[in-house]
Amino acid sequence: MLDRLRVPAVNVYGDSYGTYFSQTFAVRHRERVRAVVLDAAYAVAGFDPWVREESVAIRFAWEQVCRRSASCLVEAPLDELRQMSERLEARPLVGTGRDADGLPHRVRVDGSALGQIAGDASYYYSIYRDLLAAQRAYVRGDRAPLLRIAAEDLPFTGGGPVKSYSEGAYVAVACHDYPTIWDRSSPLPERRAELRAARALIAPDAYAPFANPVWLRSLYIDQIVRGCIRWPEPARPDPPVPPGSTYPDMPVLVLDGDLDVITPMGDSVAAAGLFPGATLVPVANIGHVTALADFDGCTSGIVRRFLRTLSPGDTSCAARTQEIHVVPEFPRRAAGAPMATPAAGGDRSTELDRRVAWGAAWVIGDAFARWNLMYGERGHGLRGGSFVASGAYYSHAPVTLRMRRTRFVSDIAVSGKAVWDRRAGTVSARLRVRGPRSGGLRIQWRTRDVQSVASLRGTLGGRAIALSTPAP
Repeated sequence: MLDRLRVPAVNVYGDSYGTYFSQTFAVRHRERVRAVVLDAAYAVAGFDPWVREESVAIRFAWEQVCRRSASCLVEAPLDELRQMSERLEARPLVGTGRDADGLPHRVRVDGSALGQIAGDASYYYSIYRDLLAAQRAYVRGDRAPLLRIAAEDLPFTGGGPVKSYSEGAYVAVACHDYPTIWDRSSPLPERRAELRAARALIAPDAYAPFANPVWLRSLYIDQIVRGCIRWPEPARPDPPVPPGSTYPDMPVLVLDGDLDVITPMGDSVAAAGLFPGATLVPVANIGHVTALADFDGCTSGIVRRFLRTLSPGDTSCAARTQEIHVVPEFPRRAAGAPMATPAAGGDRSTELDRRVAWGAAWVIGDAFARWNLMYGERGHGLRGGSFVASGAYYSHAPVTLRMRRTRFVSDIAVSGKAVWDRRAGTVSARLRVRGPRSGGLRIQWRTRDVQSVASLRGTLGGRAIALSTPAP
């Protein structure tokens, strides 16, 4: 194709599996490559068919998400994930949850499904945001938050329409390109014996916080570990990188989010290590793939500068990416909600006012988290009500939510408008609140600040309020 286009050399950008392809292309056709960008990378050489690095990343990511968030109330996230996995293995959660578009899905959540969800946080930051508090709510008898997370994730792990994504192509690539635990020349019974023997050597805590049998049964891991056991031996040897190949000394930039467990940081370090002089840029608080939907311009700017100058330049912004705002609680009623904090001067709020104000603010954060997952324009509140969203995902235009009696807490209904200005990096809202205290609120926060704080001003119950809360 390059010959037909009369293009002598190209810059090769790959993300996720594209990084595997890009490494292969750079080794096989180095004379046609000017520079390489690998975003969310894993190495062609040394790929672990047991995918143990993913669990290393899970242990790091879930601890860091909670430690970095001013609103997280969980002291030992890994212990709570382990305990919930054991609880759901003994008695799975079965029920109907509504996804971000409000569509109902019948779901079954056992320990392996919980593991799948915990790993899929790399794709959907709403899982990092919601799961720990949803688990605590479930222990108290409130199933709604955990059912919603499951409905937003588990039904969409299949291949979908073949015109959009070919599951067959995925299997062919994975079974042909990736190393296997068994000898490819072995017949099926021997392959199974080789798999059992190798599994017996796995360390008992390799997949902590999940038990080995539970984690190995989760969908993606099961696909990689044993999904290719029936795949035939290749008719002729055709490894991605020919034996004895060396990796070219060319400009290579590797980026990875430090919360990415799908292509973990350890795998990106290994990929960078294959190329002499490659530059690795870890990006704080980002999951899978860093530069494509980068509305703050940090990693996308690094990539553009690298392709212009063959140097990434100043990458310090990658350490200052805003943390995920973890939901502290999923209270059912205002009386059990956390309280916003009085600001200096002008506040006349009571304790109940502060709880209602907190619940109104977190309606906005919850709605924006759902918008990130929606296929349509109409979203639904956790406890009722709805909102209509406008604004394109891949755009810097503002995103506007118009809320209609939206409920994050069952007895607090919020109506009004919230606007996320992606160029300015701000969220602002004007809301009407109905509940144990009614009134009007103006809420604002900056989306690019680390440990951002939301300002809440207005009246509730006829009293002037001036409050703050960690940005929702």
